[in-house]
Amino acid sequence: MDEFIELMRAKESWLMERILGYARMHDYTRYSSTLLEAWRVSIAGLTEALAGTLKFHGDGSLNVSLHTDWNEDPASRFAMGQARRHRQRGVSLEMFLGLFVYYRRTYRDLIREFVAEGDDQSRLDELVIVLFDRMSIGFSAEWANVGGQTTLVEMASTLRCITNEKNRYLTFFESLSTPAIFLEPDGTIGNINSAATSLLDSDARIGKIYYATAEDEISPAFLGRKVEAVFPWLEVFGGEVLASVERTFEADVTQPLPFGSRQFRAILNRHPDVSGRITGFSLILHDLTERVRVQEQIRNAKEELDRTFNAISDLVFLVDNDLALMRVNKALETRLSCPSIEIIGRPCAEVLGAFEYNFSGDDRSDGRIPVNFGNIQGSFLVNRDQIRGPDGAKIATVFVARDVTVLESIRGTLLEVEDKYKNIFDNAPVGIFQISPYGFLSVNQALASIFDFDSTEEMRRYYTDIPSQLYVRSEDREDLLREALVTGIVRDRDIELRRKDGISFWAKINGRVIFADDGEAEYFEGFLQDVTELRSSVDRLVKSERQFRGLAETMQQGLVEIDAHGRVTFCNRHFCELVRQEKDEISGLQLVTLVHPDDRETYLRMVDTVGCGEEIRRCDIRWFISGEQFFSIVTPVMQEENKEECAGIWLLVMDVTQRRFIEAQLLQTQKMEAIGQLAAGIAHEINTPTQYVLNYIWFIKEAMDHIAQALGGHGLLFERLASDPALEREIKVIQARDEELQVSFYLEELPSAVGDVLHGLEKITAIVGSVRQFVHPGHDCKTDVDLNKLVTDTVTLSRNEWKYVAELSMDLDPELPPVPCLSQEIGQVLLNLLVNAAHAISEIRSDGGAPLGTIHVITRRDGGWVEIRIADNGSGMPSHVQEHAFEPFFTTKAVGTGTGQGLFIAHRIVTGVHEGTISFKSQPGEGTTFTIRLPLNNTD
Repeated sequence: MDEFIELMRAKESWLMERILGYARMHDYTRYSSTLLEAWRVSIAGLTEALAGTLKFHGDGSLNVSLHTDWNEDPASRFAMGQARRHRQRGVSLEMFLGLFVYYRRTYRDLIREFVAEGDDQSRLDELVIVLFDRMSIGFSAEWANVGGQTTLVEMASTLRCITNEKNRYLTFFESLSTPAIFLEPDGTIGNINSAATSLLDSDARIGKIYYATAEDEISPAFLGRKVEAVFPWLEVFGGEVLASVERTFEADVTQPLPFGSRQFRAILNRHPDVSGRITGFSLILHDLTERVRVQEQIRNAKEELDRTFNAISDLVFLVDNDLALMRVNKALETRLSCPSIEIIGRPCAEVLGAFEYNFSGDDRSDGRIPVNFGNIQGSFLVNRDQIRGPDGAKIATVFVARDVTVLESIRGTLLEVEDKYKNIFDNAPVGIFQISPYGFLSVNQALASIFDFDSTEEMRRYYTDIPSQLYVRSEDREDLLREALVTGIVRDRDIELRRKDGISFWAKINGRVIFADDGEAEYFEGFLQDVTELRSSVDRLVKSERQFRGLAETMQQGLVEIDAHGRVTFCNRHFCELVRQEKDEISGLQLVTLVHPDDRETYLRMVDTVGCGEEIRRCDIRWFISGEQFFSIVTPVMQEENKEECAGIWLLVMDVTQRRFIEAQLLQTQKMEAIGQLAAGIAHEINTPTQYVLNYIWFIKEAMDHIAQALGGHGLLFERLASDPALEREIKVIQARDEELQVSFYLEELPSAVGDVLHGLEKITAIVGSVRQFVHPGHDCKTDVDLNKLVTDTVTLSRNEWKYVAELSMDLDPELPPVPCLSQEIGQVLLNLLVNAAHAISEIRSDGGAPLGTIHVITRRDGGWVEIRIADNGSGMPSHVQEHAFEPFFTTKAVGTGTGQGLFIAHRIVTGVHEGTISFKSQPGEGTTFTIRLPLNNTD
């Protein structure tokens, strides 16, 4: 039998679910309790009654006899007690017996479900039938023995108890300061408390709605109407929300008022009964108006305090543990005549000048210490306070230096500041207090509310034992007192405290100790904020922001965030270096203003495309900063608040200017190398036959000289032989033949012709030599170069460019010393300048009828420098062209005739490689003069 009793107790939940299932199936839940606990208690009581009866009678005496005493066993007594309670509540005997049938079936189902078939199952089933028969007869007898008048008296007593209970809950409901509304399943208002009524009715009173009569015309204005019809600003809680909410639904709503508005956090709760049927909803409105206002006041107070920091006329500066400046106020900036951006991060001694001060010691200096700063005129009294982190480690030190020469003026300023903001602190939304070891001297209402008191007086009377009532951990109070007494001040100290109800919370305390004239501490004053909710979220936010900024600031590419209007909201250090501007200058700037004018359309198209949700992998964008341009590859990524709205765009900017320059220079070098190789080959091919022809011409010239000498001797012989008559005729024949063949003419003209041929061949040899010298591979390091010869070779090489448009003259200093340089690269510079000069002259001789221009090349020594000047009387350069002359890819020539690299490469070779200078003077229509200066002591 004990096993069966343990089975009933172990299967209590199963029995409750089974009887509740029968009750739902046969509609008994309509008039029963809506709470599951009532059904559990019923099963538990019945099980214990059955167990007590089985133990009382054992296995053999459970019979129903004629003279059975129904009070003798627990089961019958339990049934009779249940009969009295249900009769008093107005339950009929038929209803009670009907539900009792299903209790009997539930316990029989337990036996069939969990007891194996056989004798034990049958015996237990018969036993349960007998037990329930005894209980049925017992409560029937109880029911029959009571007259109708007694039943009415019992029901009246029960009704009074129910009415009193209802009045208690009604009083509680109507006295709530929080607006509360009960909604029927269809969303109409079933009941509403006075706090909710007061939102629309300024004359609302406790119980006014509940006790209103039909003649009052008050109840119809609220009850039975849809909540959104009575309170339009609660339309979010319409039929769709009521139909879909599973348990709780929350929303922030705003009640419009004639002179402002009120903010509420509205919480809707669904209320089903045990059968799952919805009995209604409760809607609670928590007023957030004051909280929002307080948050705004705190934000304004912080901004005001920041302005106060910069309004202080004392010199205030903050240093880290390495004595590097972290922050300075405007007064110090003014005294140093230097903006803070140039001061922050530099050593304190470097900025302020050498001064004597003991930086070690306690957190706070003992009074003001006289100090003279090396870089600031005047004498100062300096105070010091150390700032510590949550772990107690020192993280910074703040110094306040007061110029004693204007002490009275500063004191007046501080008093004015104190008076100005006294009213703000008196009415601050944070808790303000004065406290002694014996209790609170004074508190404001904000502090009383934080500790859950209705008034400041109540709070002051409540705390009589500060250590045990206020602090969760006594050691926190000891640490706070120790810090306050040692340093005189407490900053941003987080401590766990207790409210009136004993619930703990985290508070941030800032304050100071007030000392008496004798040096004894009188009391502690300060302000307190409840930071329980903010504590964990702020820690996570700070950690996340620190990680992001650390990553962003260490990137080797520029990172920029722009909002939906194209304004810069964030940029990292690398991007500031690219555009050569400070973050403060870029923040809020329209980023398109930094883009090169020729690429702005491309940039705007990229932003519009990404803003529409389309993807762009990369885009080539040029930036134009302070008259200079640089090239970049920009990768855009859109930020999404939702699928339909662009919150902003991240731009990853990779500087490829140097790569573009190197690629262009490499291309130019490859072209020059190819041309050089071709020219070297041609020069070699020309040089061989030229030497061959030159050798034979010299041979012919020498032969002509010998023939002329021989024929001259023959002439003298003919003159002597002409006197012999026998030979006169033969001689005349020979002389006539010589005249016919023009021998004397050839002897006279051939030497001159051969000389001209030799002169032409020598020019060919000189040109070939210049070409071979120009294309000869250069050295990796600088060597001493005859600059005059390099100029002469370059002039010879470029002759074909200028000989048809200009006359070229050279004025080369014969005393010019060798110049350490890379001959091939300087030759390239000279060639570019000569070709440019020829092109400038050809622009003004486009008709071909104008006289030849002039190009003049001069070399001179100027102390430790050598100058090369190349002047022309060509078209000159307009002022807008002169501004971009040395920029890469800038050209005014037609497409295909200029790359925009000549002057850029020349500038790089002269200034970057040779540490020299290149400049020009130009007048439109008059010509241009380029001046190259190379140092004589420039060696690798």
